[in-house]
Amino acid sequence: MSVRLLSPGDGDRLRQMYSRLSRETLYRRFHAPHPRVPEWTLDLLLGVERYNGESVVAVARSEIIGHAMYVPSPEGREAEVAIVVEDSWQSKGVGVLLLSELAKRARKRGIESFTGTVLAANLRALDFFLATSSKVRYELRDGSYLLRAPISGDSESARCSAGERRPEAIANEPVVRSISRGGSQR
Repeated sequence: MSVRLLSPGDGDRLRQMYSRLSRETLYRRFHAPHPRVPEWTLDLLLGVERYNGESVVAVARSEIIGHAMYVPSPEGREAEVAIVVEDSWQSKGVGVLLLSELAKRARKRGIESFTGTVLAANLRALDFFLATSSKVRYELRDGSYLLRAPISGDSESARCSAGERRPEAIANEPVVRSISRGGSQR
């Protein structure tokens, strides 16, 4: 498996990867119940550089199995990040490799932090982001966590140190327990 920049010739392979995602994974990535990714959305994903962003893909056996991208804010000091990994490849380190490559590229362009939105019920994604950095900050708003994590060049950005809040601690907060059981945050 390798990670590389998305290239202009990757359109069909990226479409194929998105077509293999479960409905649940699509929902968690786009926060909407798409049975498949709309063509206009794929066009945006393929053209992120128009917004001064970058996209990387994970490739195994000549198939794209993961996609990650960032788009900088107008000020250029932070960027919104999004990651998706094909269902059968989840929890195998693909997301960490994608995020690491994006962080390396973003640092070179002067980006200091990544932001992202994760559905409150998506505990796997929360676990992922909190495990990749001890400095992730989050705020619950309207059923989603707004995450912000500084991008640093040290190993601290790739792990969670002892004594920091772990994903299971967040999962036990009353609002997260309620949402993960199908309740409301209000």
